[in-house]
Amino acid sequence: MKNQSPYSLWQELGNPKYALAPMVDINDLPFRILCRKYNTHLTFTQMYNITTFINDKNIRLKILNDINSSLDNPCIIQFCGHDPELLLKSAQIVQSHTKCIDLNLGCPQNIAKRGHYGSFLLDHPDEVYKILGYIINNKINISCKIRLYENVDKTYDFVKKIEEIGIKFLTVHGRTKLQKGENVGKCNWDAIKVIKKITNIPIIANGGIGTWEDIDKCFEYTGCDCVMSGEKMIEDPTFFSRKKYDIDDICLEYLDIWNKYENNIEVNMSGIRGHMFKWFYTGCKAEPKFNQKIALVKNLKEACDVAKEMKEFRKNWNLDDKFGWYKRYFNKKNNNENKNDINNNNKDNVDNNDDIKFSIGIQEK
Repeated sequence: MKNQSPYSLWQELGNPKYALAPMVDINDLPFRILCRKYNTHLTFTQMYNITTFINDKNIRLKILNDINSSLDNPCIIQFCGHDPELLLKSAQIVQSHTKCIDLNLGCPQNIAKRGHYGSFLLDHPDEVYKILGYIINNKINISCKIRLYENVDKTYDFVKKIEEIGIKFLTVHGRTKLQKGENVGKCNWDAIKVIKKITNIPIIANGGIGTWEDIDKCFEYTGCDCVMSGEKMIEDPTFFSRKKYDIDDICLEYLDIWNKYENNIEVNMSGIRGHMFKWFYTGCKAEPKFNQKIALVKNLKEACDVAKEMKEFRKNWNLDDKFGWYKRYFNKKNNNENKNDINNNNKDNVDNNDDIKFSIGIQEK
């Protein structure tokens, strides 16, 4: 184990370059399948709480049903929590479904503060070291997803320590836990660049990835092994293909995947409506009646009917005009003023608020 290459697992995962961020109420199996079809190399499940996973049999079975290695591989299962025993039990249950589990150390929401997990667990690094050491000593592959400390030098010390303990790879969201929602601000690619230089494990760069040009800039500037996108992928699951597709057609394709597998996985109408609100954001602004139509959708057939109606409504629209949800928080003045600053390439966006729950296009804390 000690002599194993730090990139051995990464190579088993296929040396991925493009990753889908873990996002609550977003990353259902059909959505992950859709993203993978359009050149996403590595997917993550949404964040699962280990206490609920172990203690609630119905939820656990539902989660296990959503994880399908034959349809979505490689996929990393992300857990949150602070109990080493519960995390180990969770990892042992899912280890036949995935090559690695991921510990969420990035969620900035109040629910994470109350539950003592996510970015708030970073305030107790010794506890994190204990958790990771326990999992790794039990021969479980584990990675981490972190946010930055306010004191960025503390981040570097923390990263070196968890690398030494034995994590397999690291995802770095280049923002602090205070940078969220409308206060998200710029992504610190400089910090990611330093982390890549001081470590010998694969590094996934997360944050500020909103255009195809951003992908190339991030690779070049940070030296990362892989780029991860969240909110841009919510709006456009085909993003990593670097091609333009009609999002109305993509929505229908997503619903077709649900139709194909509805007998195998529990249909999540709340999640489906959430996706539709985001994909049809500009259509709903242009014709508000669609807001109610989507809100009242109760099954896949009704969802398909509304999606077809929206496609007809927007049949003469330019493809670019059908997008708008991702840029809803952009400060256009600042964005233009800072367009040449590599770490302000998406000033004031909310790219990859990975651990925020979305409902009808609105953040819930």
